[in-house]
Amino acid sequence: MSNSTSVVIPYATLLKADLFAPVIPKFKAGDPRAKPEYSVWGAFDAKAIDAVREKVLACVGLASSRGYQMPFRDGDAIDETTGERKSPEYLRGKFHFTAATGFDLGPKGVLIGAERKPAAPDQVYSGVIGAVLCTPKLWEYQGKKGIKLYLNAVLITAKGTRMSIGGVDADTAFGATEISFGELPTGDDAFSETPF
Repeated sequence: MSNSTSVVIPYATLLKADLFAPVIPKFKAGDPRAKPEYSVWGAFDAKAIDAVREKVLACVGLASSRGYQMPFRDGDAIDETTGERKSPEYLRGKFHFTAATGFDLGPKGVLIGAERKPAAPDQVYSGVIGAVLCTPKLWEYQGKKGIKLYLNAVLITAKGTRMSIGGVDADTAFGATEISFGELPTGDDAFSETPF
């Protein structure tokens, strides 16, 4: 089922997933207005960025991302000041994103396998592969504009290499997954078989 207001990020490696209990994000710690949220931090192969970006822009009614902060970060980006990579080694060749919501996803919000059974917390770990269903929304704050991803659901589609985030190289982190990142569909094909 395709929904023009939502986007599926396919074949995402879940790096951190707070899907069963909400937490206050670290960057909001100490803010008395901060509320706990359910969230997922994931990464997908850079080869899929054009298809994912196109779908996100269509969802918010934009033809171009010019002037807007996109919800994806390039794992290969170089810091202009230091000349060093901004992201850890395990994000090389990937784009990463965060999607969050303040609402409980419920038993049908985190599913596993072709049977789409509710997933147990021990089945969702750093390194598992899944499709993430999000609703992109525009935001504007203090003269800046961007797009935020609101988390709707996650479908665990394959086992991946369990990761201990920090100091893990890309081959170790992403090399033993059951899905080949080298043959990602592009354009409309990336979203023709929505897993939700």
